[in-house]
Amino acid sequence: MAVKIIKEKCKGCNICVKHCPFDAISMENKLAVIGSACTGCGVCVVKCPFNAIEAIELEKEEIDLNDYKGVWVFVEQRENEIMPVVIELMGEGKKLATEIGTELCAVVCGENLNPIIDELFAYGADKVYVADHPELKSYRTDAYTKVIYDAIEKYKPEIVLLGATHIGRDLGPCIAVKANTGLTADCTSFDIDPIDKKLKQTRPAFGG
Repeated sequence: MAVKIIKEKCKGCNICVKHCPFDAISMENKLAVIGSACTGCGVCVVKCPFNAIEAIELEKEEIDLNDYKGVWVFVEQRENEIMPVVIELMGEGKKLATEIGTELCAVVCGENLNPIIDELFAYGADKVYVADHPELKSYRTDAYTKVIYDAIEKYKPEIVLLGATHIGRDLGPCIAVKANTGLTADCTSFDIDPIDKKLKQTRPAFGG
């Protein structure tokens, strides 16, 4: 599901902005604008007192999963310093890529990223996808979601790994919803099914 602003009804009251759990709505020229972080949850549709937001059912396209190749690791960095979780994920990603028989790719967003590109190759990346722009220097949900989702649509990775950090927990669900795919949080191990080559994930579960 997606949501759409009916401009003729929007009063610029800001209520939808306050209630959006994903900070996906902003105000421009006193009108609400839906950003790329929108998950289609529908909260704004319910909260709008002027019925200025409507839900839209999207047609599902047939997807050939055979077109998707490669293991990606989202590279979280601060001031061009790669976070430790990325190094761990690169190691896990390399194992998965080797078992599947595909390539390991790193995807990184930020500004002036040249210093860390060679470092990512040293950690085992076969390719590094770089989005280098001043607007990406600091993490922003909308911007990072759009950039990475657009890259996924273009290059079609079969597996994307993100760290279970504050940023990873924010970014992962947004990308998963836009890509219409599954998401598993807090995984403790990964395996590849020997028969169909699909990813098997292990996560802790606690029962009373």
